[in-house]
Amino acid sequence: MTILTRTNAYGQRAWRKARLTHLAHSPQCTDCGAPATEVDHDPPHDGTRATFWNTDTWFSRCKSCHSKQTTTRDGFGFRRGNKAQTRVAVVRVASTRVGAW
Repeated sequence: MTILTRTNAYGQRAWRKARLTHLAHSPQCTDCGAPATEVDHDPPHDGTRATFWNTDTWFSRCKSCHSKQTTTRDGFGFRRGNKAQTRVAVVRVASTRVGAW
């Protein structure tokens, strides 16, 4: 099974075309009604082609709502992985820098 990365998924010509088609059919943000500029996978895809290309999980969002949704859903804007470890690492770096000043 091939896991899609940001480069080999969102960089594909097929994705760019599908994204534009989706935005043409659903041009307003699902959340606020502003002009949509992003297509959000909600719930997030797991990196497989099947979930990435499942159009039932695509939602049109403006940049602001997409950023809010991603940050709320994934925490600190990080995707996948161990969020608890990521948060601990951020706190440790921050506390180290505070102590150094």
